[in-house]
Amino acid sequence: MKPATDSRWDTKLGKWVAKYTVPKLIEEYRSRGFSVTASAVYLWIRGTTVPRPDKATVIVELSGGELSLADVYSHKLGIGR
Repeated sequence: MKPATDSRWDTKLGKWVAKYTVPKLIEEYRSRGFSVTASAVYLWIRGTTVPRPDKATVIVELSGGELSLADVYSHKLGIGR
């Protein structure tokens, strides 16, 4: 469970991943032939790294229009690191 003051879960990407869940996201990546770990997703959410464009595109597709590539890539800026 995320801490209430943790801004990384308050961005569009953070909120979407929290709602979709990391395990479900990993399962979807694996079904598409990607090797993505939960650690990698948490690094994206922490703002340590960002997903490669092919992986970011999967997030945008899964969001059904809720997220754009700009939302995925601006996440790091929105968490106040």
